[in-house]
Amino acid sequence: MFENNDKTDHYIIEPAKESDGFELCNIYEEESAPGNLEITFTRRDNAYLSMMQEGKIVEVIVCRRRNSLEIVGFGAYAINEYFLHGTKEQVAYLFGMRCRKKYRNKAGKAIPLIYSYIKKSLMTHKVKFIFTSILDDNIKAQKFLTRSHKGLPNYKLLEKFEVYSIKTTKKILNVPKNIVLVSALDFDENKFYEFANEVGRKYQLFPDIEEVAPTLKNFLNDCYLLIDKTTGELLACGFCWDQRSFKQYILQGYKGLYKGFYFFSKILTLLGYPNLPVPGSILNYFTLSFWLVKDNNSNYLKWFIDLLSKEKNSYDFFALGIGSSHPLKNTIKKLPHWIYKSNIYSVSWKDYPKESILLNNPNQIYIECGRL
Repeated sequence: MFENNDKTDHYIIEPAKESDGFELCNIYEEESAPGNLEITFTRRDNAYLSMMQEGKIVEVIVCRRRNSLEIVGFGAYAINEYFLHGTKEQVAYLFGMRCRKKYRNKAGKAIPLIYSYIKKSLMTHKVKFIFTSILDDNIKAQKFLTRSHKGLPNYKLLEKFEVYSIKTTKKILNVPKNIVLVSALDFDENKFYEFANEVGRKYQLFPDIEEVAPTLKNFLNDCYLLIDKTTGELLACGFCWDQRSFKQYILQGYKGLYKGFYFFSKILTLLGYPNLPVPGSILNYFTLSFWLVKDNNSNYLKWFIDLLSKEKNSYDFFALGIGSSHPLKNTIKKLPHWIYKSNIYSVSWKDYPKESILLNNPNQIYIECGRL
């Protein structure tokens, strides 16, 4: 623990505790994300326990008023193993950066303290790379964090990232009869992991699935594979990750064009677009996570999405995240969808991490939507 000894604002920076979970949740729910879709992201029932599920090593850092111990703001990092240049490395994702609304214009001096704490912690874990995301509509955060500020790290734009909401269906369209969808539970486990490692290591920042699998409930059961049953060849894979037990998106309302879309929602649904839910609803969806397609074959991806959409039609839609430079982006873009956009940034201080580890091939970046 360390303190800011400023004469006007006295803060304590320290790791959060489980008992902070309710207060952290209240800060999450103070306001909706900016944009035409008014969505409140939250982590009920205990935000601390929710954040601890984001990685093998997670730390939530809080800033408190020293006189009252009220939480002013907080931030967190999650460390997992990802592929960097074909090798599994310790990588940190910064997330959950929040400031209580009433302190927005008063707590500026605490921000460098939080980042200093994070830097020291990450150095002890020998993290090789750090990244984060900011919603495209969050202009204020982008302007603030991408400018040079004393005590703050450098934010370098790594990738434009888009999340597509794709409707589930009860119909299968043009899928060849020899192409089938199976649960990883019913497939050779070793062959599945071989495929994931072989294809995944071609991307920067693809997670180590063998590390992730034991930490996720029913991973093999909810991980689906696209198989050519005539050859037994594995063509694509992805995990259907329902995260509503520890983090939720609540649709509060619509602005701009989405007001009109909501009015014509039933017609748009007939055209293949996901249904726009009633304001106040918790979104009923899953995230297609850790997805891979052999040789980036667009037909394989289309067949996989088609079969998966029918298999999981108890959900209204699923979310699929893809970088703007990914070779399969145009395949996804052609499907009826709703979309929201983010920016992915690498995060570094002048002396850490080493510049040599920074990514230099943006066409080969994979960002795991389920971890954002």
